[in-house]
Amino acid sequence: MLHGPAGPKAIMQEEGTIGDDARQSGPAVPKHARPQRAGLWRESFPADHDLRIAQGAVPAPEPLLDASLPLHEGVRRLVGLFHQSLLANVDGAVIGSNSRALHDLRIAIRRIRIVLRAFRRPLRKTSARRIDDDLRDLNRCLGPVRDLDVWIGFCEKGAVARRFSEHRLWPKFVAYQQELRSMQCATVRRHLRGAGFAALRTRIDRFLTAELPAAGGAAAALIGPLSRRALLKSLRRALKIGGLRHSRDPEELHELRVELRRIRYFCGFFAELLGPRMLKLSRRAHRVERVLGEMRDADLALARVTREGPRPPRELVVELRRLARADASVVDAEWDKLSDHDLVSAARRELKHSAWRPGER
Repeated sequence: MLHGPAGPKAIMQEEGTIGDDARQSGPAVPKHARPQRAGLWRESFPADHDLRIAQGAVPAPEPLLDASLPLHEGVRRLVGLFHQSLLANVDGAVIGSNSRALHDLRIAIRRIRIVLRAFRRPLRKTSARRIDDDLRDLNRCLGPVRDLDVWIGFCEKGAVARRFSEHRLWPKFVAYQQELRSMQCATVRRHLRGAGFAALRTRIDRFLTAELPAAGGAAAALIGPLSRRALLKSLRRALKIGGLRHSRDPEELHELRVELRRIRYFCGFFAELLGPRMLKLSRRAHRVERVLGEMRDADLALARVTREGPRPPRELVVELRRLARADASVVDAEWDKLSDHDLVSAARRELKHSAWRPGER
């Protein structure tokens, strides 16, 4: 669910897979710069102030979207929100003090792209397609850097580190992975500090401030019905290509994973418009997506450690092969929950006939 003030924090949270970051702490704060706790209470709550419990319920924040909102205004709000998140993480990604900033930046890019692609037809007279293409190219350039962060995060996990810390090959192996990541800082800096990214920022600003308001007449449709149609289309496609979950090709697994992610993002973007039952669909899609993500991450790591660098511990290769070839029963069990006939039928009815209205449960 998206709300104005709380929206950026709520919607930008994203879970990782085998590389849940173990390196999220930033640089240490100097001791002299830390707040002095002794007088903090008195400064915040002076003795001459009378503190009382407020009467009445605190009003809920106003939703970011509603079903009667024109499409161009809904797109402007969503893309503006995600663009702010993208820009907020640029400095952190360039500095590289931890991996979270790059992770959140790439999430913001994906979310902008999904909005632009979902409404490509009514936005065809704007620069939406060009922005989508530029963001796709940028994300592809930053993808290998993020994959390294995921891999190093996996190696630094407590259980993995404890298991291999005494192995004679481990210190040299981990040092090589960290050196590879440090070399990628120049790649991130080149793409996020260069003229191409500056031009992209300008293009998005113009899209938000000039093109979308001017497109109000051409894109006068309401965002509610179009968001339902976009989710229904994505659900149909995911069910159609569901057989790819048994593929041994990482690219085919990734194709299914991307479609499941699109379902989850749609449900998050338009929770106020789609109805509460869509949250169950989102949760189940996310479970399948995570299993496929773990398989893909392990595949990428396996290719990396067997192709280049110091020789890894043999047991690590065995573990990666096990993760890359997850038990088919695990994938099928999660898929069966997602493709449950009752859930899919109810979702289709709601999306086709707009059965749900705000306030219903």
